[in-house]
Amino acid sequence: MTGISFDSEDLKIDYLSLNLRFNNIERIKEIAHFLANTFNCRSTLYDQSSKKRHLLVENNRCRYSAEFVVNLNKHWRGTTLRFKI
Repeated sequence: MTGISFDSEDLKIDYLSLNLRFNNIERIKEIAHFLANTFNCRSTLYDQSSKKRHLLVENNRCRYSAEFVVNLNKHWRGTTLRFKI
């Protein structure tokens, strides 16, 4: 039996979302800087309750985009991290 992998099946990830159990802006900024340094990722912060968007990290070589959404809805008070290519 052969192994199945993303490469063998020609699969690509075009959208990924993770739920984080915190809204701490300092922790969010740490993750945003890590993503910028590791993956050349541009990060924004969107507060669903106030409808305000803020740029966290701009990267000149950005190839990817990450959006931190805090207070997504009344049932989820954490942060959702969305990746888009």
